[in-house]
Amino acid sequence: MAEYDGMRWVRCDLQIQTPEDSKHWLDDETKLAEPRTETDIQAKARVYLKRCHAVGLHVIGVTDHNFSSRTDPREWFLTHLIEQNKTVAEQESRQPLVIFPGFEIDIGYHLLCLFEPVKKGEKLARISDVLSTLGLAPAARFNAGQPAQLRHDNAAVSLRTILAKVQDECGGIVIAAHAFSNRGICDDSANIGDFALPNLLCVEVSEFPLKSKAKAVLEGTDSSWKRVGRPPAYIMSSDTKSLQTDEHGKPNPNSLGYRSSWLKMSQPSIEGLRQAFLDSDSRIRLTDACPSDQEAHPRIISVRVKGAAFLDDQEVNFSPNLNCIIGGRGTGKSSMLEYLRFALETKPADGLPEDIKQKHDSLRKTLEGANAEVHVTFEASTGVLDTVVIKQSEHRRFIADREVADLNTVLEQIQVQFFSQGELTRLAKPGQNHVLRLVDAATGDVLAILARSERDLKGQLEQLGAAAHRAKAIKSEVQRLTQEVEELGRQWQARKDIQVDAAVQQRAKRASTFVTDVIAAAEADAAAVERLADEEIANQPTMPEAADEWPQVEWLRQAHDAMSVARQEYQYALKDAASKFRLALGVNFGETSQWPVIREELNEAEQRFVDACKAKGLQPDDVTRLQEVDRQRQSKQRELDEEKKQFDDLTSQAAGWGDKLAALHKVWRDQFEARKLACERIQSATKATSIEVNFMRDETSFLEIWQRLNPHDNRKRLGKNWDEIGAALFETHAKNASANSPWELIELWRTSADDLIEAPQVLYSNFTELLAHLDSDATRRTWEEVRLTRVADFVDVELMRPDGVSAGKMSGAGGRLLSEGQRNTALLNLMLVQGSGPIVIDQPEDELDASYIFSDLVPLIRSVKSRRQLIIATHNANLPVNADAELIYAIEASEGRGRLLAEGGLDRGPVTLAVLNIMEGSEQAFKQRSEKYHF
Repeated sequence: MAEYDGMRWVRCDLQIQTPEDSKHWLDDETKLAEPRTETDIQAKARVYLKRCHAVGLHVIGVTDHNFSSRTDPREWFLTHLIEQNKTVAEQESRQPLVIFPGFEIDIGYHLLCLFEPVKKGEKLARISDVLSTLGLAPAARFNAGQPAQLRHDNAAVSLRTILAKVQDECGGIVIAAHAFSNRGICDDSANIGDFALPNLLCVEVSEFPLKSKAKAVLEGTDSSWKRVGRPPAYIMSSDTKSLQTDEHGKPNPNSLGYRSSWLKMSQPSIEGLRQAFLDSDSRIRLTDACPSDQEAHPRIISVRVKGAAFLDDQEVNFSPNLNCIIGGRGTGKSSMLEYLRFALETKPADGLPEDIKQKHDSLRKTLEGANAEVHVTFEASTGVLDTVVIKQSEHRRFIADREVADLNTVLEQIQVQFFSQGELTRLAKPGQNHVLRLVDAATGDVLAILARSERDLKGQLEQLGAAAHRAKAIKSEVQRLTQEVEELGRQWQARKDIQVDAAVQQRAKRASTFVTDVIAAAEADAAAVERLADEEIANQPTMPEAADEWPQVEWLRQAHDAMSVARQEYQYALKDAASKFRLALGVNFGETSQWPVIREELNEAEQRFVDACKAKGLQPDDVTRLQEVDRQRQSKQRELDEEKKQFDDLTSQAAGWGDKLAALHKVWRDQFEARKLACERIQSATKATSIEVNFMRDETSFLEIWQRLNPHDNRKRLGKNWDEIGAALFETHAKNASANSPWELIELWRTSADDLIEAPQVLYSNFTELLAHLDSDATRRTWEEVRLTRVADFVDVELMRPDGVSAGKMSGAGGRLLSEGQRNTALLNLMLVQGSGPIVIDQPEDELDASYIFSDLVPLIRSVKSRRQLIIATHNANLPVNADAELIYAIEASEGRGRLLAEGGLDRGPVTLAVLNIMEGSEQAFKQRSEKYHF
């Protein structure tokens, strides 16, 4: 994988002194011997460098007072520091330090002057020469070991002179040292004029967060020290005079690493420092930990394109922050973004305009070559990297180096969003509810959990509804069976002359039937336990051959064997229990029990009844018929008992319908509250939009549900007025904040007709027909389903102008409907402030109001780019330049193919030139425009 060439954080200490200044150096063991020898200097330089690595520095600025009094570069500590740098870094398994050579001077207050790093110590002589031309030749730099104040021709040297010499003429950078301490620029009000010089880009502070005077001056609230334009950047440095640490191993005050700053640069250079000072909000952090360590959001690491039709083979290594792909038309910058989409999208976007679909089809064809491949590496969570590969010629997309059961599940982890050209406009189209989807995404897992509850409750309500319908059907069956039993009983009771014998016979028969049922149930129970023991207990899984390689395999094997024994004992115990149960059955109802005697007694009661019938002159056929009536009566009675029990059970179940419906309504309210909280969080992240969610106020959603109930009969008044009735119902619900849904308003009016008087006339006059329609056999089931259907919440977005005045709303509420560009601006604003996954956008400026790009979009991008990755193809210089892109990837067209022109941050010369030529039309064009604007 190619090395990332964009900007990254480096830890810098830009004011360190060395043993070069023996008067101020505090450590005896690293002071330089006199006379100086190269061997001694080299050894102590290595100690110094190792300590730099130990405290985690990447960049140092060597600023010994007045550089050195020595004239021979071989006697300079800095010479050997540079020459030993690579060797020590290799020993420490780290990259070599970037060493800015320079010096600290006193012009009434102290200044740090740094210059470009050099690879050979001999080249340091020119830096010494700079100090000489300013007025301090080597022999005049120290008096009795104390550094002399900078003077030229016995006169003070001004800051303007220093800035002109060091920054303009020699390409260095000037920093006001310990600005608020003794001998600092802000320690004396006489220096206010110097502080106001715009070319003084940076000062040094000794504590952070800023306090008292430093805070007021650097934040511009102290009117005495105000500057025109931007305030200077501020950094912290150690002002090193020692390598010593305290008893805890931490640097002592003014020891190496005691204070430092994190600066973001492509490659440490004077231009990198200058750019960081010009854009300190984006590129300077005064923290102990590396700022990027706090950035754990998902990110696309790289895309590698090979064999594409119109792009040279190339690889883009993205920053986890802001990436801008720039180039003229036809260079392939949009293709690069769409290749990312083809690789990472979990499902093709639905409803894309035909032109975008055609563009995607055309781009897929550019990858149909036999050797064409796209490799996209992404990091869904810290340390978890995957590479998805596209081989369009084989119609394959897969994860490299591992098998996955479901590719989309893997890709969903990165949470990436893609927006092709024109897609923002489609999403922000009036009548669409895409803003609600953004809000839902901002709720995290809350809505997913509530959605499961909603599905469960709706399922239970549907079951309870079915139970109520079944109970209603069973009720009529109970009524029929009751009547049948009554009629059969009348036939049975008609022969009173055998009434007593018949009663005894019936009691005996019921007793006999009871015992028969007890025996049958016991037999079934015993058989079920035996079947469980023999058939239903699954065999224990066997350990595979690969188990030998498992950790703790011996313990697992012992546990497995123990469970096998336990399982056998369990089966034996079940069989033994069944056997004992059968034995109990035999003891109580077997031939040796009292049951045969009792059974004979019951049978005798039956025989006495038959004898009584004969004695009374009944014919055998009459007896048979009477017995058949008895059997039918008992059978119907049992059927009636079963139906009554089922009816009671179903009625009891259906009685919980109201509680479940109330629980569903609460879930709907909880969903609304979750969206409301998400809106508040989104609102707190941006001043450009105002967002609010309204409970069940999406009219499109309501009308879709309402039309499911439409009688589709314009011959009757209800059908003719259907749309008007729906509009009135929706309007009434919108005014009734306590209503759980529009459908519950109808049910409320059904039971509380007085409330209906307040409803619109069209509802009042058609309500009787509406109820009859909803209760009809044709509509009742649909109505029951509609009562369980949620009308979507509606999210409205208000766009605020830079001056804080409302530009209008997406809904047009209040008479101010946003234009297309304004809707797109509002939507993009919301997309950026919620979520953590990457956002990939192709030329957003084409769809946005120009006035918002610099005033609102740029600050928004700057605020969110540390929390999520942004990859943007753009023609607008505001995005890479003013939003301070960590990676600018410039593409040019050559012989019909897009190839890399330059990449990195704006602190790289080729990148700056590419931006100037591509986005500004050239330096001359930019200057001519600025002249016409009177800049």
